[in-house]
Amino acid sequence: FFRVCLCNMSNLPPRYTGNASILGGETFATIRKAKLLVVGAGGIGCELLKTLVLTGFEDIEIIDLDTIDASNLNRQFLFRKGDVGKSKAEVAQKAAIPFNPLANVRAFHGNIKDQRFGQDFFSKFDLVINALDNLDARKHVNRMCVKVKKPLIESGTRGYVGQVQPIHAGTFECFDCRPRHEARQFAYCTIRAAPTRMVHCVAFAKVLYEHLFGNPDDDDDPVHFKEICAASEAVGETHEQLAARLFNRMHHESINDLLALKDKVWTTAKPTAAPLYDSFAADSFPASVQVVLEAPQQAKLFSTSFVALYKRQRTSFDKDDDLAMQFISAVSNLRAFVFGIKMDSQFEVKAIAGNIVPAIATTNAIISGTVVLEAIKILEGRLQDCRMTFCGPMAKSFRRKPCILYPSELVEPNSKCYICNSGKRSLRIILDTKITTLGFFVKEILQGQLSLAEPCVDSDTGGIYDHESHQGHAKLSKSLADVKITDGTQLILMDMLQDLEFEVTIKHVTCSDQNEFTVEGDFSAAAEQASTNTENSTAAAESDDDDVIDYVPKDVRREVTKKRKGDAEEGAAAKKAKVEVEAVDEDIICLE
Repeated sequence: FFRVCLCNMSNLPPRYTGNASILGGETFATIRKAKLLVVGAGGIGCELLKTLVLTGFEDIEIIDLDTIDASNLNRQFLFRKGDVGKSKAEVAQKAAIPFNPLANVRAFHGNIKDQRFGQDFFSKFDLVINALDNLDARKHVNRMCVKVKKPLIESGTRGYVGQVQPIHAGTFECFDCRPRHEARQFAYCTIRAAPTRMVHCVAFAKVLYEHLFGNPDDDDDPVHFKEICAASEAVGETHEQLAARLFNRMHHESINDLLALKDKVWTTAKPTAAPLYDSFAADSFPASVQVVLEAPQQAKLFSTSFVALYKRQRTSFDKDDDLAMQFISAVSNLRAFVFGIKMDSQFEVKAIAGNIVPAIATTNAIISGTVVLEAIKILEGRLQDCRMTFCGPMAKSFRRKPCILYPSELVEPNSKCYICNSGKRSLRIILDTKITTLGFFVKEILQGQLSLAEPCVDSDTGGIYDHESHQGHAKLSKSLADVKITDGTQLILMDMLQDLEFEVTIKHVTCSDQNEFTVEGDFSAAAEQASTNTENSTAAAESDDDDVIDYVPKDVRREVTKKRKGDAEEGAAAKKAKVEVEAVDEDIICLE
């Protein structure tokens, strides 16, 4: 072995001597000439890019649409304080080069779903690696890789657990081979820079509460409250004046500081600083938790709840603590007001106050290293050696002795997958055509549930909607029935970017809300119901930052049967039991 290595190292740069000795001359040559695409430059992406260039990969392109926030700096080690507001991909590219000056890394600041990253773009790579933070983008990359027949490695982490999944069309199941359920947990790493959803605001409020009144897990105080208290005590302010000072710092001064960043790249609408407290706050606010307060009333609630909490003994957040919920609701809604997000009632805020999931740098590093090992296997053509790998305490359930990493045999493609199966793709969508608007159908079902990038809807009578040509955009507020989509209507759904086409049959049922829809068909082993649960609809619709990879190894997979509501009315054919993978501890929520 070592003789083979030595004879192939004569022309290698000195920095590669050790790598080639370990991997072998042939394998290392394959690594150096491989062309990789890395999608995502966050927690996993930073660790992955560093590990790739240190391993010897020299031809890498990296894409990310996000910009760097100060909260990223504790675990995304390619970034520094002076990089805040800049493109993650571009900064990561510059930071990675010193690890291996021979590497050629090219960065793109943009959305992977942009037209410029089409099939021709994906076709030039030997391997694609995902380091994404949302389900929609994961599905899109999977579909592009399946279409151009390029291998893909999927990865994700949540706290101390993570997983790596190699995907190879025709050999292993693809990302769409099984239903992907909405996540119910949210990562703090996405909420501080530019929140776009109420759930981000609630998450920020909960972290702030722990630092002000509870038991924080770290010293990363988002508002530097000790400094604010010191300044307030120096001038002898009352608790009410301290509350006003904190309000001004959070919602006026810090927002103006953010807007003043010269290198800040805004991928969302810019925030608007709130007026100073004394000229903004209302005199009172309604007592009902069902009412959505106006911003000045939220300011008054902020002050009142802050003073009461500041006087009492410190205690961790409890959603059943009415005083704590008043503060959480006020902070969440004021943050929503500043960032142009629709505000909610205290009742709705309480409903979406779910778990805050920390991002752990060590987990990202372990998963990134595992990704590189699987990448080497794929590039060598050793697909039979590829494994789905789980990381974390959850692996205890697979073996008698605890372990950190657990490899599991990969599963063959689902013969009914509507992405990697080249046969006829047919779906049935069950909804209320009288209350469901065309806009909801396109955004929530076609783009949200089916993850189509640029949907196009045709019927026997002609075109109904086209994303690119803007056909039908003027009718988005109309109901499906008003645009002649009724019970039994046959539709053709197309996505030119992903090169997909579906035959869809619409079934009308009477519903109380347009969120009550079901997507069924031959596209998975199960007919997956989208949004007929009783959980808060805002949380369900806005949780795409933290996505569940519902993947269970062969040796722990279990099937349960569950009938869909209304089956009794639809005849024997419709009474076929719905088969789902039971939710077990091994399902991973991907945050980075």
